[in-house]
Amino acid sequence: MFRFGMRLKMPKKFQNIKYYGRGPVENYADRKHSQLLGVYSQTVSQQFHPYVRPQESGLKSDVRWWQQTAENTGIEILDNNAKGLQISCLNYAVEDLDEGDSKKQRHPEQIAEDKYINLIIDSKHAGLGGVNTWDRDAGALPQYRVPAQQNALSFTLQPFRKQ
Repeated sequence: MFRFGMRLKMPKKFQNIKYYGRGPVENYADRKHSQLLGVYSQTVSQQFHPYVRPQESGLKSDVRWWQQTAENTGIEILDNNAKGLQISCLNYAVEDLDEGDSKKQRHPEQIAEDKYINLIIDSKHAGLGGVNTWDRDAGALPQYRVPAQQNALSFTLQPFRKQ
């Protein structure tokens, strides 16, 4: 598996993000040690990196809390296990970023924004791999994989108002 978690589709107006986790740039299980734990404020648009071939982007690792807001209201996600969640939030649907067998987009400008924000909350997310440049199928090292086994995801989702 690439990830274990859930996706929440939110109205477009919730464009502001504030979180405590690794940042400010995207980071994955096997590419996170260069990013420091801290409080970061960003927008949903800032989460997407326009790679030449569109793909997953913007993941934040070791997230203890995440706030998604619009004006003075929002939701807050709290990690219940103190292990850190893996969260991404994009203006694009995950299935539109994966070229797969039938999709023909080859560049970011060929992908239409979703009518919703796609907030993804994972307890586990596989590493990117790429240990070498000659074996594309090698994938992530074993310690950065998500085995197909019993997994759990636990977080608190609560509304709040900004003061």
